[in-house]
Amino acid sequence: MPLTRTDVTALLFAGGGARRFTQDSPVLPDVWVAYAQSPNRRLDLLLTPYHPSSATDAPHRRNLVEGAAAGVSPVGRLATYLKDRLPTRSNVGQNQTGVVARCDFETLVRVLLPASSFWDGRLGHGVEIARNLRDPVERERLARLLAADARTAAHEPDGISPGELWLLRVVGTLAELRRAGAERPAAELREEFVEPWLDDDPPEQDDEPPLRDGTASGEFRTLALCRRLIDAVGRLLEDWDGRGPAEPLLYQVGLNRPARLAVRQSARAVKADAVVRLFETRCSGLTWAVLDDGIDRRHPAFADRAAGGTASRVRRVFDFTQIRHLLAEDGWGDPHLPLRTRRRLDAHPGLRRDLRRSLSSGRSFDWSLVQELIEVGAGEDEEDELIRDGGGLHGTHVAGILAADWRPDDLAPPPGGESVVGLCPDLNLIDLRVIDARGRGDEFAVIAALQFVRHLNATAHQPVVHGVNVSLAIAHDVTNYACGRTPVCLECERLVGDGVVVVAAAGNEGYAARDGAVGPAGLTFGGDYRTSSISDPGNAEAVLTVGATHRSAPHSYGVSYFSGRGPTGDGRAKPDLVAPGEKIVSCAPNGRLATRDGTSMAAPHVSGAAALLMARNAEFIGRPARVKDVLCRSATDLGRERYFQGHGMLDVLRALQAV
Repeated sequence: MPLTRTDVTALLFAGGGARRFTQDSPVLPDVWVAYAQSPNRRLDLLLTPYHPSSATDAPHRRNLVEGAAAGVSPVGRLATYLKDRLPTRSNVGQNQTGVVARCDFETLVRVLLPASSFWDGRLGHGVEIARNLRDPVERERLARLLAADARTAAHEPDGISPGELWLLRVVGTLAELRRAGAERPAAELREEFVEPWLDDDPPEQDDEPPLRDGTASGEFRTLALCRRLIDAVGRLLEDWDGRGPAEPLLYQVGLNRPARLAVRQSARAVKADAVVRLFETRCSGLTWAVLDDGIDRRHPAFADRAAGGTASRVRRVFDFTQIRHLLAEDGWGDPHLPLRTRRRLDAHPGLRRDLRRSLSSGRSFDWSLVQELIEVGAGEDEEDELIRDGGGLHGTHVAGILAADWRPDDLAPPPGGESVVGLCPDLNLIDLRVIDARGRGDEFAVIAALQFVRHLNATAHQPVVHGVNVSLAIAHDVTNYACGRTPVCLECERLVGDGVVVVAAAGNEGYAARDGAVGPAGLTFGGDYRTSSISDPGNAEAVLTVGATHRSAPHSYGVSYFSGRGPTGDGRAKPDLVAPGEKIVSCAPNGRLATRDGTSMAAPHVSGAAALLMARNAEFIGRPARVKDVLCRSATDLGRERYFQGHGMLDVLRALQAV
């Protein structure tokens, strides 16, 4: 049974005579935790390339400038380094800002760490340590230094830094767990590998006499453990010289975090129906991208009435669930790659050759080479298969809230004979599929889709995508990233900086379920409310982060119990707004309706409001900060706490009247 997350975190932040709350290595805590709990597993890692930021990095900065002149990017340099050293099963892929690879623990230590600025700068003795680990005398010296570090803070003792001692302790422990910890109880592992580092005071002297070298028996137990850890590191680094690349290439190692769907009479509640009647606002000149699990574009609610109902307003569909395989050459033969994509690769050898050359050149990635491979054309069988296999349930519902137009007099009328109308019934949509039919997705795919939106706008003479709806939740662990500075949050900031409105769900982690928890007087409670529970990318400052409220009586019921709450981990006020997110009726695949709950349902209400505002005031197109400001200032105060309701309930009518 593996160590618990709490135990691994204690191991990371203990030692040196005092507990810390941060760590200096480029490997984020959740990566160490994952390897400790699954020592022999290959993890999917999201790698951030190194960018020099100080005068001391001048030589490296100069080399980067020279590389940029040759078209080589930091991402490309890192990807090339990894492809030259990792087996093909590592599935190394890249986008414009990061690299993804599947690596085991040995690869982390022998390939990734030596490529980091931490190894190059903070440590500075990697080669020397690798050499010393082959010398029995030096191994004993390192073990004694490590044992001393368990009790008192060490500052460059005998030429070795505290960072090196910390790394020896953590790597040695995880290496020992790989060898001996698979079947042992977690409590036993904690006592053996974690507790020696948690005692701030020197071990008490017991009745046993000192050992011949003067070491107390309590200290000897710690020393014995440290010898095992040093030996474990030595075995892990056997036949390795400790050398990395000539210059640092890697800044940070994180998990490729899974992306989840943020699921949990609403147009009237936000007064969108009044806007359509009073202002006769038309959104047919705008396009919104929906990052989700797909939209059933054959659904009658998305028919283009201006074209006689024969075409769909879901103008284009791009499948990013396969992007990992496409951006890793060794993934082209993966059986999960859609047959359509494999056929296109085979039918266009020139495209295949150009893509291979681009991926291996180290240059900035060119999305135009992939665009044809990921686009799903109208009428293709693969799209029907996705819907048939259960995909599109969430994305079709979200798109319906935003842009449905389904009327009783249609050839295939809605169930019940009542109109189903979204906030912007003539809005154009682009379907960016980042979650597959089985509900699987990851941060790398979401980042790639956001970058692709920038590509679409950059290659057109005017913006073709005006906004993006991200009804997804990626859990933010405060021990890994500064809040709002995760890779997906930074990508959202870049997209907003390019003039695109980004609307994100606040997530549904505002409530922590506890089965059968018993409180005072024997009362049983089902769970607790959570503060600081906003999910990524809702933590990004520039995005419009949306919480949920009741669909028709928000003043009575306030903020939904499940809705993610602020403040953010670094003290910023979030969410920005709340909108209806309970019992929302909208479209479902195959011409059906469904009722769903969640901040996922609240977010498209705000996307629709932003589109209506830009349709009414064209000068706001390309000015997402202005759009956000107007929507927030015009919101209706529900009388709830700021970190619950944000600026208040979305009010589309007041927003348009405010300009």
